Amino acid sequence: MRSARQIRALGRAPWARAALVLTGACLLLLAVRPPSAPGGECEVLQGEERDSCLWRRVEGLDDPRAVAASARAIGDPVLRMGAVMSWAREHRGEVSDPEASLVCGVLPSRDATPCARHLMCAHLR
Repeated sequence: MRSARQIRALGRAPWARAALVLTGACLLLLAVRPPSAPGGECEVLQGEERDSCLWRRVEGLDDPRAVAASARAIGDPVLRMGAVMSWAREHRGEVSDPEASLVCGVLPSRDATPCARHLMCAHLR
C-alpha cells in the first residue's frame, strides 16, 4: 500500500497531470455527445447520404421488424425499394408469411408482391 506522501508525489508528476487532463477531456466529450436515437448515426445525416446510411443499416439487420422500421425511414422510394429487395434476396426462405408481409409492406403494392415472392421462395436464388 502506498503512503500519503507517495500518492501526493504521484499527483505532481507531469505524466499524471497529462493523463488526468486527457481523462477529463474524454469524459467531457462523452457528456456533450447527443444520445443515440433509433436512427443512430444516420439521423444526423440528410438527404441521399441519410438514405444510403439507412440502406447499409437495413442490409446488416436480421430482425424483420427492425428492417421494416429502418426501411420506412428511407425517404427516396427507389432507395427504399433497393434496400428492401436487397435484404429480401439475402434472407430468402428464412422468414414467415407475416414477417414477409411486414417487410414488404413498406413498399408500394406493385413492388410488395415481387418482394414477398423473393422472401417466400428459397428456390429463386
